Amino acid sequence: MARRRRVPRMPEGRMVAIAYFKAIRRQVIAPLLAAISETFDLESLKLAAAVDPGVGATDRVDIAGEVISAGLQLRNTVAPLFTIGPLDQITRTHALRMAVMNRSGFTRQMKALGVDAIGEDPDLGRTIELFAQTNARLITNMAEDHIRRVETITIEGLRSGKTAKQMGAEISKAAKIPKRRAALIARDQVASLNGTLSQNRMQAAGVEKFIWRTSQDERVRPEHAALEGHEFPTSTGAPGEGFPGQPINCRCTSEPVLSDVEIAA
Repeated sequence: MARRRRVPRMPEGRMVAIAYFKAIRRQVIAPLLAAISETFDLESLKLAAAVDPGVGATDRVDIAGEVISAGLQLRNTVAPLFTIGPLDQITRTHALRMAVMNRSGFTRQMKALGVDAIGEDPDLGRTIELFAQTNARLITNMAEDHIRRVETITIEGLRSGKTAKQMGAEISKAAKIPKRRAALIARDQVASLNGTLSQNRMQAAGVEKFIWRTSQDERVRPEHAALEGHEFPTSTGAPGEGFPGQPINCRCTSEPVLSDVEIAA
């Protein structure tokens, strides 16, 4: 029969997620938006003239061509931001910080259960590598999506006869989108990494079951609220949900369960 004791919650990595978001914003989003502002300067693209009633359809097509050329120029300008070196610095640094926090939290949990365990993760290198690759792709896609968004705003603005000022306002408003997406990437990916690290450490330590713990607030999704306090196999997690932290935007954590025999050993 499992012995229940008060066990500290595993760190959710909120501080790591915040630091990760700030790094993405500073090292990727800020230079990206600056490059967009410079490259898609509406006056230099002569877009202000496009809304002049005297501008014919042919001239509008020419200006649209300039927008496409500007997009190509922009991609060349920001390409260095998305090479392996810069992205590795961002992703691996914060993945390793999360790994340190997770290891410390797991060790505290096990000590609370009467077991002196270090919380090693034999798959740590592979886990960090997968995090780095996945996040590099997510960050790159975020930037490319925003470049296409700016191109669309500009070209559609030309077609509908919007002024340069109107298009500029739309581009400025759209700048909030990559910031929100970066915040989601940081929050979700760090939580998922935390969950994977916890699962790996439990399995390496021989922990066969865990208790699902939610944040117990109004933001907890109903399907996770239903899992609160229930035990699940460490190897598979909860049916349909897996391990705490791994589902998208999941803030739940895991609590290891040890039997009396394991504690006595």
